[in-house]
Amino acid sequence: MANTDLRPTTDDYYIVYKTTKKDAFLECVVCGVSTTLKGGPRTITTIYPSNRINEYTTIEEFNVELERSGGGANKLFWDPYDINESPPPVCGAEEDYDADGNCIA
Repeated sequence: MANTDLRPTTDDYYIVYKTTKKDAFLECVVCGVSTTLKGGPRTITTIYPSNRINEYTTIEEFNVELERSGGGANKLFWDPYDINESPPPVCGAEEDYDADGNCIA
C-alpha cells in the first residue's frame, strides 16, 4: 500500500474506505489546520492510498457519510473544532444521572 499524507487546508474530517469503491467504512480521521503554525503545517500520514480516502469539510457531511458507509458508530456528536462547544458528558456511574435519568456528569 502507498502512504498518503493528509494536509488539511481547513478543519477537515477524513474517511478511509476498505476499497476504492468507497462503499465500506474502514476508519476515520479528524485533522485540522495548525492555527499557530508552530512546527509547520499539520500533517497526518496514513498507510492507505489516497484513492481510498474522502475529505469532508463539515461535521454534517462527515456524519452522513459515516452512516452510509457503515461507520455510524464513529459519528461525532460535538464539533472538535468549535472552541465554544464542549463534548457531551460521559455518564457511567449511578450518581452521574438525575432523578429523571438524564446525564448530569
